[in-house]
Amino acid sequence: MNFNRSILIICAFILSFSAISCSLKGDASGSEVVNRSEVVNLRIDHHRATAFGFAPTLVMLSQEDEKIGSENWLYFYDWIEGFEYEPGFIYDLRVRKYYIENPLQDGSSIRYVLDQLISKTEVPADEVFEIQLKWGQHNFVEKDNERLLINEKIEINCETLCEELISRLEQDEQVVGNFVRESSDKIKLVLIQ
Repeated sequence: MNFNRSILIICAFILSFSAISCSLKGDASGSEVVNRSEVVNLRIDHHRATAFGFAPTLVMLSQEDEKIGSENWLYFYDWIEGFEYEPGFIYDLRVRKYYIENPLQDGSSIRYVLDQLISKTEVPADEVFEIQLKWGQHNFVEKDNERLLINEKIEINCETLCEELISRLEQDEQVVGNFVRESSDKIKLVLIQ
């Protein structure tokens, strides 16, 4: 009897220690361990860009800290907790970056959390911007009934340029479009490069 009780106590101790250890280090259930964090300033551009992650996708464009105000924008593959992006606005944000130790497979090693929305500035509707429509042998434009969509999310109003756009997407290895914004999910093609 005493031997069985000793075994039970030892097993309970081992299980308790394992549970405490997992909660400190993270476990297979998706708990994350943050080994440090920092607060940074981010600027988010007024339109999204085509990119490749696990699959073709649309990403925000960002600048961080001393890069803010430069001509260089980086693809921002992550999301910012607490931030609601709306096309047509340039955002200045203060965010906390949490660096995750041993992230999940295919997961980000950084988690972004909005600390403060510093400014949200509307861009004029006639502001011209570029989006790569075809590159790396991938065409980001699909036809849905009579509509052309970028990555199934942004509708293209191509008016008189529709035939040229479809032809270029079929023939060229790389196609870039110049656009102006019509609404949050519709843009107007003004030039094909």
